[in-house]
Amino acid sequence: REAIQGANYEVKELLLLREKDVPENAAVLVVAGPKRDLLSEELTALDRYVQRGGKLLVLLDPEQAPALAKFLERYGIRAGQDVIVDRLSRVLGGDYLIPVVSQYESHPITKEFTLASFFPFARTMDAASSPPQGVTVQVLARTGQGSWAETDRETLKQGQARFDPGKDRQGPVPVGAVATVEVKPPAKKGETTPVEGPGPGAAAPRKARIVAYGTAAFASNNYLNLSGNKD
Repeated sequence: REAIQGANYEVKELLLLREKDVPENAAVLVVAGPKRDLLSEELTALDRYVQRGGKLLVLLDPEQAPALAKFLERYGIRAGQDVIVDRLSRVLGGDYLIPVVSQYESHPITKEFTLASFFPFARTMDAASSPPQGVTVQVLARTGQGSWAETDRETLKQGQARFDPGKDRQGPVPVGAVATVEVKPPAKKGETTPVEGPGPGAAAPRKARIVAYGTAAFASNNYLNLSGNKD
């Protein structure tokens, strides 16, 4: 929070069940590591926010908030039912559940970004092969070759994780994705249908953006200042 405020943003908590809608002056809405799933009313409010061109950042830990995961899937972002294991983390003296990310895809978010980042206890976050109409989605970052997406949580709990061909997903695996959503311009006063461009009186096209990562821990106080995590 202090890092965001240091970049000249004002940070406020939002209780959607009380406020009903995201404020009009919000630059971005962050859903950071929910421990309980969102209610249908909250998900509907998120949908309204996106449909008016809002910017949404979702940090979704493994096995958490299945309804929120389904919400993301409607916009072409797939949250995996897995946990990423990375052998390179042990080589660097860390935990094998803290995958190292140094492969970034071409996008304005990752432009000229070369620092390694660490995503503790993360699930995969992938781009759907066939996104909905009007939605463009792509992966932002991937783990290294020595990683994989583990589907057997019991094996992980016993500290005996191993890659199972045909069951687990071999790395590099995606840890973040971005969806750009074309939304209809709002109708002008007195109109029932908005006038879409090009043409005189047409409203400018608007695009919403949803960014999702498979963990909230990378932005926590413990890891924020580690390598390139803050950036």
